[in-house]
Amino acid sequence: FVAERWLTDRELELFKTWAETGRAKGDDADLPPAPKFAEGWRLGQPDLIVKMAEPFTVPADGPDLLQNFVIPIDIAEDKLVAAIEFHPGNKRVAHHSVLFLDASGAARKLDKETPEPGYANFGGPGFLPSGALGGWSVGNTPRPLPNGMGRYLKKGSDLVVQMHYHPTGKEETDQSEIGLYFVKKPVTESLKEPATLVGSIWMANYEMDIAAGEKDYRRSTSYTLPKEVIMVGVVPHMHLLGKAMKVTATLPDKTAKTLIDIKNWNYNWQDEYYYERPFKLPAGTRLDVEAVFDNSDSNPSNPSSPPKRVTWGDGTKDEMLFCFFLLSSEKTEDLIHVIFDNLKHDTKQPRKAVEK
Repeated sequence: FVAERWLTDRELELFKTWAETGRAKGDDADLPPAPKFAEGWRLGQPDLIVKMAEPFTVPADGPDLLQNFVIPIDIAEDKLVAAIEFHPGNKRVAHHSVLFLDASGAARKLDKETPEPGYANFGGPGFLPSGALGGWSVGNTPRPLPNGMGRYLKKGSDLVVQMHYHPTGKEETDQSEIGLYFVKKPVTESLKEPATLVGSIWMANYEMDIAAGEKDYRRSTSYTLPKEVIMVGVVPHMHLLGKAMKVTATLPDKTAKTLIDIKNWNYNWQDEYYYERPFKLPAGTRLDVEAVFDNSDSNPSNPSSPPKRVTWGDGTKDEMLFCFFLLSSEKTEDLIHVIFDNLKHDTKQPRKAVEK
């Protein structure tokens, strides 16, 4: 993956030896310079900055909130978005955000029906999006799509920022902003080239009922690609009980390829994983997602002590299994076909109602 974050075997062995020999302090003269962390826009000055029109107040207590904020995008022509950089206005309450696009005006109508900034809607933005620009979660690192690729942004579209807020025990406010970075070539030129447009699909398992104390609760989901695609990136998502996730692709010739294997899920380090070299997957490839959850008291991230029964839901203390995929294709029509086929597939997934 691009900008992988892990320790080498030698570094791990060094830590082990240090721990086993009393953790002695070394020579201060050998210390490297203190790291310098980027301030402001990590990807440089954005081509366009958009911001929530006014602050939103998150109450001190109560359930988690999913609030959708409609932000007009002022561009003179259609664009391809190479990257976004999301700046949460208040990290204490911001759980995650999803950035939808609306070219129909539907979100504006929903917004006008509520007196407060934005409008509430669990389970989605409340309309059929015309596209999406990705999202943000804790631990996310902004980075551009590879090889001049981008997501389509139509002139006149609104950005609908769905914010998931988790109350902290005191009243808070948030006014988040997003930097947009465009592909430098005009859209008409870019789309003449193959594999420049990027879209997303997802896989999910909505049937979750994790008993208190369950250490090894497993769920899986599968989807078969109807057309050849180019795999650009993968974005796993679980909540605090997540323990591990493995995603594989089984090609029509039965060859299996591991797309990502997270053996120790950390809720605070969620990221979008872009492949250094995007690769083709033929039509008929089956994608499989397998996830493990730990609802025992041995899970230090468990939000409940003692553990409580947990079911599927949008709240921080609920649980979910999602895996998003960033795709491109040699043919734009094939990419669009896969996106709509995946939407149809998702509507057929069981959504068993669970009494809480």
